[in-house]
Amino acid sequence: MNTKRYNHLTKSQIKIMQFFVARITARFSLREVGRELKMHQALTYRSSQPLIKNKLILQDKNNYVLNYKQNQQELAYLEYLRSKEFLNQPKNQVLSMFAED
Repeated sequence: MNTKRYNHLTKSQIKIMQFFVARITARFSLREVGRELKMHQALTYRSSQPLIKNKLILQDKNNYVLNYKQNQQELAYLEYLRSKEFLNQPKNQVLSMFAED
């Protein structure tokens, strides 16, 4: 069991992780991630390095993939953030009422 704690993720790192959590088995280059998130390539690279070091994202040649076999607690939190963001959108207010019940 992995007991290592991640003290702090920046906003950019959270966006990158949410991107990977939404596409759990897909592989992307950091350039693709930056393009999809509309982030500068250098920011994407710098923000990704701690995620790779902490093995939240794994490198496979030139592509990266989410390490979903470990870090389930962190991934569950990121999925919670994604769902909260989705339900807070004005067009999804009806769904949020059902989620409260």
